[in-house]
Amino acid sequence: MSPNKKMKGVYVILGVLAIANASAVVENKLRSSVGENCDTSLNTFEIQEFTVKPWPPSKNENVSMTMKGVVHKDVTFASMEIYVKYSGFDFYHESIPESGSYKAGSTAEIDFKVYFPSIAPPGKYAVDVKVKDTNGNFLNCWEVKFSL
Repeated sequence: MSPNKKMKGVYVILGVLAIANASAVVENKLRSSVGENCDTSLNTFEIQEFTVKPWPPSKNENVSMTMKGVVHKDVTFASMEIYVKYSGFDFYHESIPESGSYKAGSTAEIDFKVYFPSIAPPGKYAVDVKVKDTNGNFLNCWEVKFSL
C-alpha cells in the first residue's frame, strides 16, 4: 500500500473518531440526569435517577425535577425539603408535603418544580433535595449544581 493511501486511511479513522467524540459531547450536554449524593449516611431512599428539565436551568422559568430511587426499608414519606444555596450560602428553603408508604425494595418517584425568577443573581447555585419520613428523619440527600 502506498504512503498516500495509508495517510488517507488515517485521516478517515481520525475523522470518524472526531465525529464519535463530538456526538458524545452533545449527548452529555443534552442529558438531564444530573447531581450526586450529598450525604452517603442517608441511604434509606437511594436515588438512582435525578432529572432536570430543561438542563441547564435558566432564569424566569419553572424547572421540572424528578427523582427516582429504591426504598431500602418500610417507610412513609412526610415531606421533601428543598434547600437552594447561592455561592455556597443558604439562599432559600422550601418544605413540600409528600405522602406515600413504601415497602422495602419498592421504587419511589417524586416530581416537583423549582422556579428561578428573573431577578435571581447570576452565579453558582446548588439545590439540595432531602425527603423526610413521618418521624422527621431524613432519608436521602441529593445535590444538583449549576450556574445562572
